[in-house]
This record gives sequence, C-alpha cells and structure tokens, in this order.
Amino acid sequence: MNLLNALDVKWLMPAVKTDTIKRAISEFENGTRGAVSVHSVGSGEQRAEFTLIIRPADSEEDVRETATGNKEGESESAYHVFATNTSPVVVGSKPDMFVEQYRRRWGIETAFRCYEEVRPRTTSRHESVRLLLLFFPMLLYNAWILARHMFERDNRITMQITLKIFSRYLDVFSKESIRRVVPSDPG
Repeated sequence: MNLLNALDVKWLMPAVKTDTIKRAISEFENGTRGAVSVHSVGSGEQRAEFTLIIRPADSEEDVRETATGNKEGESESAYHVFATNTSPVVVGSKPDMFVEQYRRRWGIETAFRCYEEVRPRTTSRHESVRLLLLFFPMLLYNAWILARHMFERDNRITMQITLKIFSRYLDVFSKESIRRVVPSDPG
C-alpha cells in the first residue's frame, strides 16, 4: 500500500477480514464507527493508513459468497469491506460509487477468465487461422451473455450455466444439427 501511495497510484481493493477489520465491523454495527473511516495496519515504518469502506451485503447471495471460510453466525460475513487510498471525504460523499467501481472491475476480470477457458490454442502461423481462433471465443462469450440475459429476463431466475457448459452444449447441438442436414452414407 505504501509503495502504491508513494507512486501516486489510486487503488481500491477488498480488505482482508483480519482481526482489526473484524473489530472495525463490530464498531460499525455498534454505531461507534462510520461506514467510511481511516484505518491503519502494521507499525513503525511498515504502518499503512487507508480509507476503510464498510457496506452491507446486498442480498442473501452476497452474504453466502462472502461467508465462505467464516464460522457460522459470524456477522462480518454480512458486509463487504474495501480499502482505498482515496480521501475519506471524497469516499464519504459517494461510497456506493466505489463499491460499484469494484464490482465492474471484477466483472471485467471474470469475463477475461471465462474467455481464457474457451479460447483455443494454436501454433499456426497463418494470420487468418489465428484471427478466427481469437474472435470465435469472443462470439461464443457474447452469445453466452445474451442467452443468460434472455433466460433471466424471461424466467426471472438466475441461470447457473457456466461458459464451459454452454460451449459444450453448443458443440453437441452443432454436431447434431450437422447430422440432420448432411445425409449419412447410403452404405
């Protein structure tokens, strides 16, 4: 954190729920600490000061996600906690914006990870083959996002189909479609 501050880099990250962060959450619950406050870790030259943002989890699903690894009944799992080097005055005026920025960033990182799962590898030196193998997974990813969006909109429930499962389904579907169109050997 100190290195990023010295380099004048703005940063926002989830805060690890250490004992001091858990204590800050308890203070927040008791009303003795605000949702945005100055917090520090370490001591001496290693001491780092940052702005701590404590936000309640939006839904039961968020609570389940953040509760992973916590003992049952621990209240800190009901909160998202972030650390940033942005001034508490700036964060305090719009803390939800910072949380939303992190969510968007996480969504982008997840998209890249999903893309890498289905991206074919090649050693071909032909540019056309390389471009095809670059753009096809992007098309597949966008089709998956569209299918999820349409399913969730029409059924009002979250679709639990991963990109990997979706691509396997398309593979089976396309092979079956080809079998129907292309007649088999009259053998």
